[in-house]
Amino acid sequence: MQKMIDCYSPLTPHNVKSIKAAGHVGVCRYLGAKTHGWSKGLTPAEVADLKAAGLKIVSVWEGESTSVDYFTTAQGRHDALDAMAEAEWLGQPAGSAIYFAVDFDAQPADYHAIFQYFIAARKAIGSRYKLGVYGGFYTLQALYHSAAHPDRFWQTLAWSGEQIAMFACLYQGTVNQMIDGVGIDVDSVISDPGWWPAQEMSTILQFGNNGEEVKTLQMELNAVLGTHISEDGVYGTATETAVKSYQQIHHLLVTGSLDARTAALLQETLKINVQKAADEVQQAHADKVQDALARLAEAEAIIKTL
Repeated sequence: MQKMIDCYSPLTPHNVKSIKAAGHVGVCRYLGAKTHGWSKGLTPAEVADLKAAGLKIVSVWEGESTSVDYFTTAQGRHDALDAMAEAEWLGQPAGSAIYFAVDFDAQPADYHAIFQYFIAARKAIGSRYKLGVYGGFYTLQALYHSAAHPDRFWQTLAWSGEQIAMFACLYQGTVNQMIDGVGIDVDSVISDPGWWPAQEMSTILQFGNNGEEVKTLQMELNAVLGTHISEDGVYGTATETAVKSYQQIHHLLVTGSLDARTAALLQETLKINVQKAADEVQQAHADKVQDALARLAEAEAIIKTL
Protein backbone atom coordinates (compact mmCIF):
# COMPACT_ATOMS: atom_id res chain seq x y z
CA MET A 1 0.00 0.00 0.00
CA GLN A 2 1.26 3.47 -0.86
CA LYS A 3 2.27 5.79 1.97
CA MET A 4 2.43 9.56 2.32
CA ILE A 5 3.19 11.91 5.19
CA ASP A 6 1.47 14.89 6.76
CA CYS A 7 3.23 17.68 8.61
CA TYR A 8 2.83 21.24 9.90
CA SER A 9 6.34 22.36 8.99
CA PRO A 10 7.11 23.96 5.61
CA LEU A 11 9.37 21.65 3.62
CA THR A 12 12.75 22.61 2.18
CA PRO A 13 14.09 21.08 -1.04
CA HIS A 14 16.30 18.83 1.13
CA ASN A 15 13.29 17.68 3.19
CA VAL A 16 11.40 16.91 -0.01
CA LYS A 17 14.25 14.74 -1.30
CA SER A 18 14.37 12.87 2.02
CA ILE A 19 10.63 12.20 1.95
CA LYS A 20 10.90 10.91 -1.60
CA ALA A 21 13.89 8.73 -0.71
CA ALA A 22 11.94 7.21 2.18
CA GLY A 23 9.46 5.84 -0.35
CA HIS A 24 6.53 8.18 0.24
CA VAL A 25 4.37 9.15 -2.73
CA GLY A 26 3.13 12.49 -1.43
CA VAL A 27 2.51 14.90 1.42
CA CYS A 28 -0.54 16.31 3.18
CA ARG A 29 0.06 20.01 3.82
CA TYR A 30 -1.89 22.83 5.39
CA LEU A 31 -3.35 25.88 3.68
CA GLY A 32 -3.39 29.39 5.15
CA ALA A 33 -0.17 31.17 4.18
CA LYS A 34 -1.84 33.71 1.87
CA THR A 35 -5.11 34.48 3.68
CA HIS A 36 -3.89 34.22 7.29
CA GLY A 37 -0.10 34.33 7.14
CA TRP A 38 0.07 30.99 8.95
CA SER A 39 3.60 29.63 9.20
CA LYS A 40 2.31 26.11 8.62
CA GLY A 41 0.84 27.18 5.28
CA LEU A 42 1.86 25.72 1.94
CA THR A 43 3.51 28.18 -0.47
CA PRO A 44 3.99 28.22 -4.27
CA ALA A 45 7.73 27.64 -3.80
CA GLU A 46 7.10 24.48 -1.76
CA VAL A 47 4.56 23.30 -4.33
CA ALA A 48 7.19 23.69 -7.05
CA ASP A 49 9.67 21.59 -5.04
CA LEU A 50 7.10 18.86 -4.43
CA LYS A 51 6.09 18.74 -8.08
CA ALA A 52 9.72 18.61 -9.20
CA ALA A 53 10.24 15.58 -6.96
CA GLY A 54 7.13 13.88 -8.36
CA LEU A 55 5.30 13.96 -5.02
CA LYS A 56 1.53 14.34 -4.76
CA ILE A 57 -0.13 16.95 -2.54
CA VAL A 58 -3.22 16.71 -0.32
CA SER A 59 -4.57 20.09 0.82
CA VAL A 60 -5.84 20.54 4.39
CA TRP A 61 -7.59 23.45 6.08
CA GLU A 62 -7.44 23.59 9.87
CA GLY A 63 -8.33 26.65 11.92
CA GLU A 64 -9.20 26.39 15.63
CA SER A 65 -11.17 23.22 14.99
CA THR A 66 -10.37 21.53 18.30
CA SER A 67 -13.79 22.00 19.93
CA VAL A 68 -17.42 22.04 18.84
CA ASP A 69 -17.65 25.80 19.43
CA TYR A 70 -15.70 26.33 16.20
CA PHE A 71 -18.25 24.56 14.02
CA THR A 72 -20.88 27.00 12.81
CA THR A 73 -22.52 27.69 9.47
CA ALA A 74 -20.72 31.03 9.20
CA GLN A 75 -17.34 29.46 9.96
CA GLY A 76 -17.89 26.70 7.40
CA ARG A 77 -18.56 29.24 4.67
CA HIS A 78 -15.65 31.47 5.73
CA ASP A 79 -13.17 28.58 5.86
CA ALA A 80 -14.26 27.24 2.49
CA LEU A 81 -13.86 30.60 0.77
CA ASP A 82 -10.41 31.14 2.31
CA ALA A 83 -9.36 27.60 1.45
CA MET A 84 -10.40 28.08 -2.19
CA ALA A 85 -8.45 31.34 -2.36
CA GLU A 86 -5.39 29.47 -1.10
CA ALA A 87 -5.90 26.60 -3.53
CA GLU A 88 -6.20 28.93 -6.51
CA TRP A 89 -3.09 30.86 -5.39
CA LEU A 90 -1.16 27.58 -5.25
CA GLY A 91 -2.42 26.40 -8.63
CA GLN A 92 -4.42 23.52 -7.20
CA PRO A 93 -6.57 22.18 -10.05
CA ALA A 94 -10.35 21.99 -9.93
CA GLY A 95 -11.67 18.55 -9.08
CA SER A 96 -9.01 17.82 -6.46
CA ALA A 97 -9.92 17.80 -2.76
CA ILE A 98 -9.65 20.20 0.16
CA TYR A 99 -9.94 18.55 3.58
CA PHE A 100 -11.38 20.35 6.60
CA ALA A 101 -10.26 19.07 9.99
CA VAL A 102 -12.40 17.97 12.91
CA ASP A 103 -9.48 17.73 15.31
CA PHE A 104 -11.11 16.56 18.55
CA ASP A 105 -13.05 13.67 20.02
CA ALA A 106 -16.48 14.75 18.79
CA GLN A 107 -19.50 13.31 20.59
CA PRO A 108 -22.99 12.64 19.18
CA ALA A 109 -24.22 15.89 20.76
CA ASP A 110 -21.63 17.74 18.62
CA TYR A 111 -22.61 16.23 15.28
CA HIS A 112 -25.38 18.66 14.35
CA ALA A 113 -23.02 21.64 14.57
CA ILE A 114 -20.37 19.76 12.55
CA PHE A 115 -22.97 18.83 9.91
CA GLN A 116 -23.97 22.50 9.53
CA TYR A 117 -20.34 23.53 9.11
CA PHE A 118 -19.79 21.01 6.29
CA ILE A 119 -23.09 21.79 4.59
CA ALA A 120 -22.07 25.46 4.49
CA ALA A 121 -18.58 24.55 3.25
CA ARG A 122 -20.04 22.45 0.45
CA LYS A 123 -22.34 25.28 -0.67
CA ALA A 124 -19.38 27.68 -0.76
CA ILE A 125 -17.09 25.31 -2.66
CA GLY A 126 -19.76 24.21 -5.10
CA SER A 127 -18.44 21.84 -7.72
CA ARG A 128 -14.98 23.37 -8.04
CA TYR A 129 -13.25 21.20 -5.43
CA LYS A 130 -14.03 17.93 -3.68
CA LEU A 131 -15.05 18.37 -0.04
CA GLY A 132 -12.90 16.33 2.33
CA VAL A 133 -12.99 15.73 6.08
CA TYR A 134 -10.26 14.74 8.53
CA GLY A 135 -11.27 13.16 11.83
CA GLY A 136 -11.83 10.06 13.92
CA PHE A 137 -13.84 7.00 12.95
CA TYR A 138 -17.08 7.98 14.66
CA THR A 139 -17.08 11.53 13.28
CA LEU A 140 -16.45 10.22 9.77
CA GLN A 141 -19.21 7.63 10.13
CA ALA A 142 -21.68 10.31 11.22
CA LEU A 143 -20.74 12.62 8.34
CA TYR A 144 -20.88 9.78 5.81
CA HIS A 145 -24.51 9.13 6.69
CA SER A 146 -25.47 12.81 6.99
CA ALA A 147 -26.86 15.32 4.50
CA ALA A 148 -23.42 16.96 4.45
CA HIS A 149 -21.77 13.77 3.09
CA PRO A 150 -18.22 14.86 2.11
CA ASP A 151 -16.58 13.47 -1.03
CA ARG A 152 -13.33 12.31 0.59
CA PHE A 153 -12.52 10.93 4.05
CA TRP A 154 -9.19 11.02 5.90
CA GLN A 155 -9.24 9.05 9.14
CA THR A 156 -6.88 9.39 12.07
CA LEU A 157 -6.20 6.50 14.44
CA ALA A 158 -7.16 8.85 17.29
CA TRP A 159 -10.76 8.67 18.53
CA SER A 160 -11.35 5.61 16.37
CA GLY A 161 -11.52 2.64 18.74
CA GLU A 162 -9.16 0.63 16.51
CA GLN A 163 -11.71 0.69 13.67
CA ILE A 164 -11.13 1.84 10.10
CA ALA A 165 -14.01 3.24 8.05
CA MET A 166 -14.66 1.19 4.93
CA PHE A 167 -14.93 4.40 2.89
CA ALA A 168 -11.71 6.04 4.17
CA CYS A 169 -9.37 7.31 1.44
CA LEU A 170 -6.46 7.99 3.81
CA TYR A 171 -5.63 6.44 7.17
CA GLN A 172 -3.25 8.21 9.54
CA GLY A 173 -1.95 5.12 11.30
CA THR A 174 1.48 6.22 12.56
CA VAL A 175 2.15 9.47 14.40
CA ASN A 176 5.02 11.47 15.90
CA GLN A 177 7.77 10.32 13.53
CA MET A 178 10.75 12.24 12.11
CA ILE A 179 12.22 12.57 8.63
CA ASP A 180 15.20 14.84 8.05
CA GLY A 181 14.45 16.79 11.25
CA VAL A 182 10.78 17.32 10.38
CA GLY A 183 8.02 15.97 12.61
CA ILE A 184 5.59 13.88 10.54
CA ASP A 185 2.69 11.45 10.70
CA VAL A 186 2.41 8.61 8.18
CA ASP A 187 -0.75 7.95 6.17
CA SER A 188 -1.81 4.91 4.15
CA VAL A 189 -3.41 5.64 0.78
CA ILE A 190 -6.48 3.40 0.61
CA SER A 191 -8.18 4.96 -2.40
CA ASP A 192 -7.96 8.14 -4.48
CA PRO A 193 -7.71 10.94 -1.88
CA GLY A 194 -8.25 13.75 -4.35
CA TRP A 195 -4.57 14.66 -4.37
CA TRP A 196 -2.91 16.83 -6.97
CA PRO A 197 -1.45 16.86 -9.54
CA ALA A 198 -4.25 14.47 -10.52
CA GLN A 199 -3.57 10.76 -10.40
CA GLU A 200 -6.38 8.26 -10.61
CA MET A 201 -6.25 5.02 -8.67
CA SER A 202 -5.57 2.04 -10.94
CA THR A 203 -8.54 0.26 -12.49
CA ILE A 204 -8.94 -3.40 -11.58
CA LEU A 205 -11.60 -4.36 -14.13
CA GLN A 206 -13.43 -2.43 -16.83
CA PHE A 207 -15.63 -2.67 -19.90
CA GLY A 208 -14.21 -5.15 -22.41
CA ASN A 209 -12.45 -7.38 -19.87
CA ASN A 210 -13.37 -11.04 -19.58
CA GLY A 211 -12.47 -14.06 -17.47
CA GLU A 212 -13.05 -15.61 -14.07
CA GLU A 213 -12.48 -12.31 -12.20
CA VAL A 214 -15.31 -10.71 -14.16
CA LYS A 215 -17.54 -13.71 -13.48
CA THR A 216 -16.86 -13.37 -9.74
CA LEU A 217 -17.69 -9.66 -9.92
CA GLN A 218 -20.97 -10.45 -11.69
CA MET A 219 -21.90 -12.97 -8.98
CA GLU A 220 -21.12 -10.42 -6.26
CA LEU A 221 -23.13 -7.67 -7.95
CA ASN A 222 -26.11 -9.99 -8.31
CA ALA A 223 -25.83 -10.83 -4.62
CA VAL A 224 -25.70 -7.25 -3.32
CA LEU A 225 -27.96 -5.53 -5.87
CA GLY A 226 -30.50 -8.29 -6.51
CA THR A 227 -29.83 -8.01 -10.24
CA HIS A 228 -29.75 -10.88 -12.73
CA ILE A 229 -26.63 -10.14 -14.78
CA SER A 230 -25.54 -13.08 -16.89
CA GLU A 231 -22.55 -14.57 -15.04
CA ASP A 232 -20.67 -15.23 -18.26
CA GLY A 233 -17.34 -13.57 -17.41
CA VAL A 234 -17.79 -10.81 -20.00
CA TYR A 235 -17.60 -7.20 -18.77
CA GLY A 236 -20.29 -5.81 -21.04
CA THR A 237 -22.95 -3.11 -20.81
CA ALA A 238 -25.02 -4.91 -18.17
CA THR A 239 -22.05 -5.35 -15.85
CA GLU A 240 -20.91 -1.77 -16.40
CA THR A 241 -24.42 -0.49 -15.61
CA ALA A 242 -24.55 -2.56 -12.41
CA VAL A 243 -21.18 -1.22 -11.26
CA LYS A 244 -22.38 2.33 -11.93
CA SER A 245 -25.52 1.63 -9.90
CA TYR A 246 -23.48 0.31 -6.98
CA GLN A 247 -21.12 3.32 -7.13
CA GLN A 248 -24.04 5.75 -7.19
CA ILE A 249 -25.78 4.08 -4.24
CA HIS A 250 -22.60 4.29 -2.16
CA HIS A 251 -21.61 7.83 -3.21
CA LEU A 252 -18.50 6.72 -5.10
CA LEU A 253 -17.12 8.21 -8.30
CA VAL A 254 -19.48 6.79 -10.96
CA THR A 255 -17.28 5.38 -13.72
CA GLY A 256 -18.66 1.90 -14.36
CA SER A 257 -15.14 0.52 -13.87
CA LEU A 258 -14.11 -1.52 -10.83
CA ASP A 259 -11.42 0.50 -9.04
CA ALA A 260 -9.76 -0.27 -5.71
CA ARG A 261 -12.21 1.80 -3.68
CA THR A 262 -15.29 0.23 -5.28
CA ALA A 263 -13.85 -3.28 -4.91
CA ALA A 264 -13.06 -2.77 -1.20
CA LEU A 265 -16.53 -1.41 -0.44
CA LEU A 266 -18.17 -4.23 -2.42
CA GLN A 267 -16.36 -6.81 -0.27
CA GLU A 268 -17.49 -5.03 2.88
CA THR A 269 -21.09 -5.02 1.64
CA LEU A 270 -20.89 -8.76 0.96
CA LYS A 271 -19.61 -9.40 4.48
CA ILE A 272 -22.47 -7.39 5.95
CA ASN A 273 -25.01 -9.28 3.83
CA VAL A 274 -23.57 -12.66 4.81
CA GLN A 275 -23.70 -11.75 8.49
CA LYS A 276 -27.27 -10.48 8.10
CA ALA A 277 -28.31 -13.73 6.42
CA ALA A 278 -26.65 -15.77 9.18
CA ASP A 279 -28.43 -13.71 11.82
CA GLU A 280 -31.76 -14.24 10.06
CA VAL A 281 -31.21 -18.03 9.89
CA GLN A 282 -30.28 -18.10 13.58
CA GLN A 283 -33.35 -16.05 14.48
CA ALA A 284 -35.60 -18.28 12.36
CA HIS A 285 -34.21 -21.35 14.13
CA ALA A 286 -34.76 -19.73 17.52
CA ASP A 287 -38.33 -18.83 16.53
CA LYS A 288 -39.04 -22.44 15.50
CA VAL A 289 -37.67 -23.78 18.79
CA GLN A 290 -39.75 -21.26 20.71
CA ASP A 291 -42.84 -22.21 18.72
CA ALA A 292 -42.24 -25.91 19.34
CA LEU A 293 -41.84 -25.31 23.08
CA ALA A 294 -45.05 -23.28 23.14
CA ARG A 295 -46.94 -26.06 21.35
CA LEU A 296 -45.49 -28.63 23.76
CA ALA A 297 -46.64 -26.54 26.71
CA GLU A 298 -50.12 -26.30 25.21
CA ALA A 299 -50.23 -30.07 24.71
CA GLU A 300 -49.14 -30.69 28.30
CA ALA A 301 -51.82 -28.34 29.53
CA ILE A 302 -54.47 -30.19 27.52
CA ILE A 303 -53.26 -33.59 28.85
CA LYS A 304 -53.57 -32.38 32.43
CA THR A 305 -57.23 -31.50 31.86
CA LEU A 306 -58.09 -35.01 30.70
